[in-house]
Amino acid sequence: YLKANGHSVDLTLLQDHRTLDDAISYVEAYDPDLVGFSVMTPQADTFIPICKLIKERTDKTVIWGGPHSMFMSAEIERYGCVDIICTGDGEDALLALMNRIKAGEDYSDIPSLTIKVADTWVKNQLGHLDDELDKYPFPDRGLYYDKYPMLANFAIKRLITSRGCPYKCSYCFEPTYFKMYKGKGKVVRRHSVDYVLEEIKQVTEKYPTRHIHFSDDIFNLNKRWVSEFTSRYKTSSIRPLEWTCNVELTSIDEQIIQLMGESGCRGVVFGLESGVEETRINVLNKKITDQRYTSMAEVFHKYDMKFIMNLMFCLPGESLSDAIKSIRFASSLKPYGVRPCILKVYKGTELAKYATAHGYSEGVGHLT
Repeated sequence: YLKANGHSVDLTLLQDHRTLDDAISYVEAYDPDLVGFSVMTPQADTFIPICKLIKERTDKTVIWGGPHSMFMSAEIERYGCVDIICTGDGEDALLALMNRIKAGEDYSDIPSLTIKVADTWVKNQLGHLDDELDKYPFPDRGLYYDKYPMLANFAIKRLITSRGCPYKCSYCFEPTYFKMYKGKGKVVRRHSVDYVLEEIKQVTEKYPTRHIHFSDDIFNLNKRWVSEFTSRYKTSSIRPLEWTCNVELTSIDEQIIQLMGESGCRGVVFGLESGVEETRINVLNKKITDQRYTSMAEVFHKYDMKFIMNLMFCLPGESLSDAIKSIRFASSLKPYGVRPCILKVYKGTELAKYATAHGYSEGVGHLT
């Protein structure tokens, strides 16, 4: 988006540099107007010393965005090495910022940005969400693939066709995200089928690809969209490729599964999270019954569609017998695979509030 509007952009990964000094030297050599970090909370403690070095040696303007910035901006303000915090969708805010930097104009009033001015922070309101996602260019994969051929040669290429999820699972950021953007536009939005098909065409023509994975939170959310996509994908001029996606079980049915399978979908991923129905519904606020999981698993097996389930452990109030019950229920569905993980509760989520209110946490962690 920045490139399309006349700005130069470069990308580097921390792993590219043997030492922090090497990373800072890279920044000095490129001499950018702005140094940006997309930060997830577990990365914050790694990026803080890097940003402090950047400020000490280059005095470049540093901006943070990403999930950590969305929910923990107050913590970032205290780090002493970040100048600008971008909250929420950042394309238009970042473009406005770069345009004003280029023009030498004040940028302290740009929506969605919190900006350090002298010794104080100016926190602007969130910008309005744009429902027309097709206005944004395709992701600039060349930033990665041209620099890292190994990534370009991976057989699987990932695409995102939508933004947002309307469900209110307590461990997820989405409920808080919805509250933040209340009255500021639609949170759940999607690219047109035309846009997605053209993106697939360009990616598969330019880079080695054997498989497509759609990394949307929920690919099957809009039945009409999925029906149109599957119909057009299997008859398009695009080289036929098998594909997989993330789905949600309350909004999927046998007809959609059949259409997906006929168009080349060979597998899906969905969250079970807990095999104990009471925990899943009352603690995780995932309103899907055991019966629903059982019946939809049968449909996936009917159409020979593999599925992988996400499963969490160490949930609030979970006993060893509950954990074993989770494993047994997951196994009974005969999945292709299960992705187990240990729950980490982050500040800003509804589950963090639940854990504190019910005595499972003292709520004193730096980030969790």
